[in-house]
Amino acid sequence: MILEIYPIAFTIPDWHSFIKVCQDTLNFSPTRGLDEAGLDPKSLASYLACLDLRNQPLESLRQGILNPCLKHVSFSFLCVVDRDMIPEFNFLNLTTSYFTKNRKHLLLVTGTMEQWLIAIARGCQSSSDFGIREICNRFFVIFKAAGFRDLWQGYDEQDNYDGTIILKRIRG
Repeated sequence: MILEIYPIAFTIPDWHSFIKVCQDTLNFSPTRGLDEAGLDPKSLASYLACLDLRNQPLESLRQGILNPCLKHVSFSFLCVVDRDMIPEFNFLNLTTSYFTKNRKHLLLVTGTMEQWLIAIARGCQSSSDFGIREICNRFFVIFKAAGFRDLWQGYDEQDNYDGTIILKRIRG
């Protein structure tokens, strides 16, 4: 099984314009809460965290799927996979294209943070097929490293017997 995942594109804000327009129009900086929450303004998650203009970045991220700003941030990945894995990626319900070269395929996988949040939460369930769970685990690790861990605040991360991670919804 071939599975290589490379982040290639993500939403990059024009911070200068974003901050200036908010200060000029609303008389406050939309990024003020980042410092107070101890979030790195250079983190990929920072833009999403302050996009709702409430200056409560952790609360914003922890809204999960209820955050309407998720639709305004997107990520693209190049994935090198075995031809047999292509149906696994269809589960993600994201824009995909593939090009054949022997048994290797190059997939371009793109989606909004809303789509990624839903796909990863569904794909990291114990009832999911192992291949889907493994793929979603890899994306989950990438998003956590990029600062988006709080998006899955409503889930408990558990090790599965097969070496994958399961996300169990926390009731509350």
